[in-house]
Amino acid sequence: MEIIDTNNMMITVAQSFASDKKTAANAYDITAMRKVMISFVSKHIQAGRKVTLAVDSNSWRKDFFPLYKFRRYEDKGRSDFEYGRFIGVMQAVVDEMREHSPCAVVRVPGAEGDDIIAVLTALFHEEGVVIHSTDGDLLQLQEYYPNVRQFSPSTWKYITPASKEYDINEHIVRGDSGDGVPNVYSEDNVFAERIRSVVLTKPRYDAAFELVKHNSVLEMDADFLRRYKRNKKLVDLREIPDDVAIRIISAFEEESSKVRPVGAYSRYLASHGIV
Repeated sequence: MEIIDTNNMMITVAQSFASDKKTAANAYDITAMRKVMISFVSKHIQAGRKVTLAVDSNSWRKDFFPLYKFRRYEDKGRSDFEYGRFIGVMQAVVDEMREHSPCAVVRVPGAEGDDIIAVLTALFHEEGVVIHSTDGDLLQLQEYYPNVRQFSPSTWKYITPASKEYDINEHIVRGDSGDGVPNVYSEDNVFAERIRSVVLTKPRYDAAFELVKHNSVLEMDADFLRRYKRNKKLVDLREIPDDVAIRIISAFEEESSKVRPVGAYSRYLASHGIV
C-alpha cells in the first residue's frame, strides 16, 4: 500500500513553487497542483498498488492539550505563503481525486494525517507500506512495524530513523517546538506565553532519556510523570485514542468499498489533457 501524507506533500510542493518568482503562481493554481497530485499517484495506480490519501482534519490532540500547535496558527498569519488560498486549491484537488480516482481518500474529523497513516500502517504493514511524507514524526512507524518504508517527496529519497537520527524516546524528552510540545522538564505554557523553557543540559537529558526509555514511572516524581505522559500522548503514534482509530478504519473501509465506473480515472485525466 502507498499512503500519501496529502497535506504535507502538497504544501511542500506549493511552498517550493512559491519560493521562486517564476513559479509562484503555481502554488495557488489548481491546474498545476492537480498535475502534482496526479504525478504522485498515477504510477502507483498503473502498477496496481493500493493508494490512500491521508488528509488532515482538526486534531484530537487539541482537546487533550489546548496549546497544541498554538504558535503555528500565528506563524501562518505572518507568513508570505497564502495558506488560506492554497487550502482551497488543495481541497478542490482532493475532492476531484475522491470522485474520479481509485484512491481511498480518508479524512476523519479529529484525526490528523499522521493518525490516519499510523492506524493504516498498523493494519497493513504485513503486505508492505510505503509512506510518502517529509514528516520526521512518521519515522517511528518503521521502529514499530516491519515492511514499512518512508519516501520523502522533497529529497526524492527513502528516509529511515537511522538516516535522520530519529528516536522516539528523544522525541518525548525534547518535545516538539513546531507542535508546541515542551520538553519534559518544562510546563505546558512555555511556547504559548513565550516563557523560557528549562534548559536540557546533558545531565538532565541523560537522566530523562533513561527514565523514558525504560518507562520507569515509579522513579518519576509527580510533576515529571505528568509532563512525561503529556509528551508521550502527543508525539507517540501508538497513543492514538481507540475511538479515533475506529473512525479511521471505518472511513477507510467505506472509501475502499466504493465502486468507481470503469475508465472513470482515464476520462478524468483526459478531460484535463493529461495522458
